[in-house]
Amino acid sequence: MLLVKDINDSKEEMSAIADVIKRCRYDMVQVNTVFRPPAYSGTKGLNEEELIDAFLYFKSFGINVEPVGNFVKSLGGTTDENLPERVSALLRMRPCTVNDICAVFGSDEAKTAAVTDRMVKDGLIEEKIFKGQKFYFGRR
Repeated sequence: MLLVKDINDSKEEMSAIADVIKRCRYDMVQVNTVFRPPAYSGTKGLNEEELIDAFLYFKSFGINVEPVGNFVKSLGGTTDENLPERVSALLRMRPCTVNDICAVFGSDEAKTAAVTDRMVKDGLIEEKIFKGQKFYFGRR
């Protein structure tokens, strides 16, 4: 699906999109936004933080989503070897739980937890408890 700023990126619009996707029973939905020059002037894409929020919003509906295109590249690629770098880039944009990180990158929970634990010990990220959940914050 293509999310366009101020067109279909509100919670109401995304909720309606999620309802349609759930009825269609897709195995996976790719999430993207406007990165290239658009066909219609004034059309804008979501920034990285908005796209991540949308991605996690659809995940909260139980929809299996995957980022595509420039969004993945902007977070540092898709290999497991650079997971710490990708996590760091993500956490500089928004605080996340281990489950959020796994949802964005499709990474294994145990491996992701080990990476975040190491990054906290090394002082690369911070860990805070909020409403009973452990969140990680990037250092700017």
